[in-house]
Order: sequence, then structure tokens, then C-alpha cells
Amino acid sequence: MVLLAPCLLYVTKHNIRDNANRSVERNVVRHEHVRTCSTGAEYHRRDRSSDLNVADSVCANVRSDNLKFFVSEHPDRDWAASIIGRRMQKAGRVAHLVRIEDESDVVFSIEDISTRYTLREDSDSILRTIVVKISARNRSASPSGLMLPVPSLRSDHVISRDVAEATQSQQHSGSHGTVPPPPSSFWDDLAQPVIFIAAAATTVLLLFTVRSQ
Repeated sequence: MVLLAPCLLYVTKHNIRDNANRSVERNVVRHEHVRTCSTGAEYHRRDRSSDLNVADSVCANVRSDNLKFFVSEHPDRDWAASIIGRRMQKAGRVAHLVRIEDESDVVFSIEDISTRYTLREDSDSILRTIVVKISARNRSASPSGLMLPVPSLRSDHVISRDVAEATQSQQHSGSHGTVPPPPSSFWDDLAQPVIFIAAAATTVLLLFTVRSQ
């Protein structure tokens, strides 16, 4: 038992560290959406002079200290609304989320909040793409319903398959996606099944041969 104690202690510490690392990695996806939505990382647009986030773009175009905003129906509506509201407050505005569109000054329509995975030539790694696309409409403008210029945001990262599986977050619909299986080879598609079938047939034949003798 004295000899086992250091080994058990090492294994326990290793497991605790592993679980902590996975918890941190899972938060990466959620935090990347927050960062992309609220601070703006890489976008589809290459004009870096428009390097503004969704909420800042709205605040720059709507001159009002008090903003009532409405967010369209979406599975991640509350998540997006909380991020937008905090960002508006950080910009010095008093932001109020309303549940009725007609009571709002600004309407945010969520077009896409998603995490996607794409195969790469290196089967051990995968491309993770995080997209946040939200449009904004100014109902307090004249004419009412003026569309506001807001950026579409995108963040791409190459990660390992193990990290992709470990960091899938089920907390929000947009913070996880389907990880495609690695591409199959000739061995997977044909050679391996043929060998397995041949081995099974040979085993059965040997059994019958032995019994008949």
C-alpha cells in the first residue's frame, strides 16, 4: 500500500488536471462566440476600418442614451440579447430588452449563430468555423425600419479532433456542431471487411473440419 500511494496520488492529480483542461476547452467555444459577437474578430469583410462589433455599430448610428431593443426568435435569443445588452451598457447606453417588437427602438434579427466543422487533408485535425450574423433595424429612425450597417463576424481555427470533441458545448445551439468522421480509406472500405469475412469463414471451416474428424 505504501508503494501504491504515490501512484494513486499521481493518477488522481492527472485526472483532476485533465478534467479541468477539458472544462476550460469547452468554454473556448462559448467565449469565442461572445468575443466574436461583442468584440469582433475576423469577418467576411476585409475592410479593417469597419472593425466594429454589432452593438458598437448600432450605438454609433443611433444617437440615444436610452435604447429599447428587441431580438428576433431564435434558440439562442436570450444568450445573444444578454451579450448585446452588456455591450451597449459598456458603450455608455442604458439598454432595455423588450419582448414586443413594436415597443423597441432597435430590432436585432439573428440570421446565423453557429459552430461548423470542416474536414481537412490532415485527418487528425479539423477546421472549426464560428459564425455570428445579426442584422439590425432602427425603428426610431425616419423612415422607420432603416437597416443599420453591422458586420458579419467569422472566426476560423484549426484544431485536433480530440479537442473538437472535448470542447463541444451543449449549453447553446450555436456553440456546438456536427464533427464529420475522418475520410475513409481503401483499407476501411474494402480490404478490412474482406479480411474479416475471410478470417471468419476460415474459422468456421476449421471448426467443421475438426468436428468431422
